Amino acid sequence: MGRRGARRLCLRARRLRRRLGRGRRRRHARPGRGRHGGRHRRDADVGRDGQHGAAARRHDRPAGAGPDGQLRRGRDHDDPHGRKRRDVDHDAAVIRRLDLPDAPALAETEAEAAEARLSAPSALRNRDAICAELRRLAPPAGRALEIASGTGEHVIRFAAALPGLDWQPTDPDPARRASIAAWAAGAGLPNLRPPLPLDAARPGWADRHGPVDLVVLVNLLHLISRPEADAALAEVARVLAPGGVFVLYGPFLRDGAATSPGDAAFHASLQAQDPAIGYKDVIDTCAHLVACGLRHVETVAMPANNLLLAFDRPRQK
Repeated sequence: MGRRGARRLCLRARRLRRRLGRGRRRRHARPGRGRHGGRHRRDADVGRDGQHGAAARRHDRPAGAGPDGQLRRGRDHDDPHGRKRRDVDHDAAVIRRLDLPDAPALAETEAEAAEARLSAPSALRNRDAICAELRRLAPPAGRALEIASGTGEHVIRFAAALPGLDWQPTDPDPARRASIAAWAAGAGLPNLRPPLPLDAARPGWADRHGPVDLVVLVNLLHLISRPEADAALAEVARVLAPGGVFVLYGPFLRDGAATSPGDAAFHASLQAQDPAIGYKDVIDTCAHLVACGLRHVETVAMPANNLLLAFDRPRQK
């Protein structure tokens, strides 16, 4: 082969490499596509009755996940030795992907869908019962913080029923915060603030968000691990002002056991997906909060075998 022929072959090889590179980049730039061209199945993430966390695409282990399969946000870069390193944002939320029976769906009307509203059937079922207890237990005025506000359907009900409180909804997931903002815009409540990002299991948030007079936490503890729950409750105790009230709602074990076949089945389904999560024992939960400096005020039996636990921070003498 002469020089001209060899040069022609080199040019063809170069063009072929460029084409292959462009195709590879295009394939990698298409989010939400599986290996065979289909979309990944969407599952509800950590949340109260399926509310909290993004509806995320399922992978065996997401990009950026640790060995436990949990997603940690961060960025990749090369270190001086040419190796890839990942800077982990320790303030970013850790999201578990869970199959839950009552995950939120997009609201039914076109207007609601355009406004990013999400709706969780469980929130519509239990919010009036929770609100009735809040009217009785909450302080008449001050700052109220809702942790893991989810779709926002709870907090707009609470803010309307307790207008003397200035309500601050929070959620670690941007899609949920967009839903909260959309519901709030429709409600037009002057005592409801824009939602803030907050991962309750990350230590230190009490310094940024306190002191507050009321904290409300609904249906989250069974969807996170015991260490995460302990960390979240310790921060709740820190964020409360003297005389402040904490209202905790959800399903619990009593004396280490579920109280119904349905609760036992749900607890087992959670632990099948992640052995670290599942129902917490009510006695252990109360003991931990008391050890953190709160006083257990009362336990209220609620519909569907749930409990509402009320605590306060004693005023200094």
